[in-house]
Amino acid sequence: MTYKIGNVSKGQSKALEKVEKPGGKANVEGVHDQKAVSKGTVKYTGGRTQKELDDLAGDPLNGGRIEGQGIKEREIGLELESRGDLGRIIRDQKADKGAEFIDTVTEKKWDVKSFGAYPNGHTLPKKGAFTVDNAMKKIKKEFERGHNVMLDDRNLTPEHTKQLKEAIQREGISDKIIWYP
Repeated sequence: MTYKIGNVSKGQSKALEKVEKPGGKANVEGVHDQKAVSKGTVKYTGGRTQKELDDLAGDPLNGGRIEGQGIKEREIGLELESRGDLGRIIRDQKADKGAEFIDTVTEKKWDVKSFGAYPNGHTLPKKGAFTVDNAMKKIKKEFERGHNVMLDDRNLTPEHTKQLKEAIQREGISDKIIWYP
């Protein structure tokens, strides 16, 4: 029996209500590690091989090397794909000023942007703390390159997220942005 995972959000997979028999194996579409299904640790992969997953995390600027940032970007891209915000994604192989991903259904390019409210403990904007103006400049730079933006707001305060959403709404660019989570 095969079960298809859908409506997955915030990194959580839906629990399987039904397995063929106790201790039996379930086959879940889009999941690379079928053993994880019975352990409750299902992660969406879109049916990709390990090499394809590695390609999503590899940075073309560094010869395809996989680092923490690339793994985070892959996680975000796959999550947005799993919840239907994106079609099937592939890594943009353009090393200089490329996006992170290309949606193979729409052919749109997507860049992941995340901002820290107070990186390294800095609370002053001149030291690196979040400002709406700086965030909007970075977002607009991606638009100039022809990219849409996936916005990861996990490291922003609720107030900063609210301010950024309001600025994006005012600019009329909401249709080029997908929020994560």
